[in-house]
Amino acid sequence: MADNWNDEELGIQNGQFSPIVEGGFVHVDGETHILNYDTNVLSLDQDRQATEVATAADEDQPQSSYYDSEEEEDVELSPDGILDEETIGRGMTNLGRSADGSQQVYLHTAIPGFSLKDISILANYIHLQKIEMPYNEITDLSPLNDLKYLLILDASHNKLTKLLDFSPPKNLQKVDLSYNDIEEMTDLTPHHYLMSLVLDRILNISSNLMAIFELQ
Repeated sequence: MADNWNDEELGIQNGQFSPIVEGGFVHVDGETHILNYDTNVLSLDQDRQATEVATAADEDQPQSSYYDSEEEEDVELSPDGILDEETIGRGMTNLGRSADGSQQVYLHTAIPGFSLKDISILANYIHLQKIEMPYNEITDLSPLNDLKYLLILDASHNKLTKLLDFSPPKNLQKVDLSYNDIEEMTDLTPHHYLMSLVLDRILNISSNLMAIFELQ
């Protein structure tokens, strides 16, 4: 069957195509469909118009995921080595219940390799149980004084000069301070739950003894 129809045969009205029924076929917008008794010729035309409108709307939508990711890449995290909320937020994991069970909170954060010098803002995250912040330039852990639920701390590869130079919570269990500038040990007997301390090697600590080790 020939596909070339003139304007009158195709039923062009006011610049739009209208369905034309001929024999066992219906012509809509230059396309030919087989007609059966269940075919609604009006719906064919309406469906085409609706599809065209939807397609046009989709084309107008901005590629949000692309632009969002581009904006995220432009964000400077923790400028001048001062830890900020954006950096902490991106490192937060393990959503769980707070110690008293009253709210949902993030329990872990990992903030490695940001050349951090000032971690004062961590004092606000009192529910953290695990902090990983290796490969920075941290010299002071005192902002961790109020983190009474802290269980695990990784502050390896920093610039610390003193061992546990803050008031660690009594439940602190594992600490990695390897690859720092620590030159002397302190009395660890107050840390009854401390099971592992890493100073360029793994050391098993007795909860009842003062630990004095020769640093390598």
